[in-house]
Amino acid sequence: MRPGTYSQAIGCRRTRRSASAALALLALGCMTAAAAVPGFVPDRLMLSVSGSTLEKASGGGSGSLTWLHSFNLDTLAGVGGEYDTIGNAHWELASLSAAFSNGQQANRWTIAADGRFGGGDIGTQRFDYDVEAVRFTDTVDGFISLTFESRQFDVYTTHGNLPKAGLSLFVAGHWILGAAYAHSSGGNLGTVYTSARLDHLGARVRWFVGGAQGHVAPPVLNIQTGATGAVPRYWDGYAGVAKTFTGTQWTVTADYLDLLGGTRRMTLTLTCSLQ
Repeated sequence: MRPGTYSQAIGCRRTRRSASAALALLALGCMTAAAAVPGFVPDRLMLSVSGSTLEKASGGGSGSLTWLHSFNLDTLAGVGGEYDTIGNAHWELASLSAAFSNGQQANRWTIAADGRFGGGDIGTQRFDYDVEAVRFTDTVDGFISLTFESRQFDVYTTHGNLPKAGLSLFVAGHWILGAAYAHSSGGNLGTVYTSARLDHLGARVRWFVGGAQGHVAPPVLNIQTGATGAVPRYWDGYAGVAKTFTGTQWTVTADYLDLLGGTRRMTLTLTCSLQ
């Protein structure tokens, strides 16, 4: 997978908006890369399941199904659905995504957009869920990628935009080092965080590790999605491994999230990509 298209995947940290949200962005990067080489697969089905433990409340889990279609060497679109539950909250979402790339392998830009729409309940309280994003990635000389993203949150009584800037370096042939900074603008989102991630790209096995820290509103993390109140300080760490078999790729990710002085959550996610 070349750095020009992989930079999309590096930007989607595993601090979970949900397992399937990160999965959808990762799939965009993987499919765009696949579409740029001979023998690419025009259709791919992504399946994901996860389980969580949640301190001070019952745990939860999620499941998602996403279909991605590559129209040509540079254009793809996806549609999917997911179900999430944590504590006494649950919600159902539909997702749409699209990406377009252009340029040569070493100097290539990509513009992508995705949206997740639906709603759910916390006990007897109903809430709406609407999150959309657009991002632009530019790769220079096959070595460095710059990503700029704007993500709009409208979840229950929480509203705001979260701009993010990221930098990825492709080094020593099989390593990608990435970092990002996000700071919310407008509304009551009150979010600011920094994140870093390291990936090793093997021929059949890939592993990654990363983390983030800052102040993040509960809807950004999908913890009691309709919750309101002070924006907590948090720390997140994750690690995972992906292995390719004939016609499939399997990814296992472990994530530990600590809202300092409050909630701790551990999540294990299994993802399968079928072509």
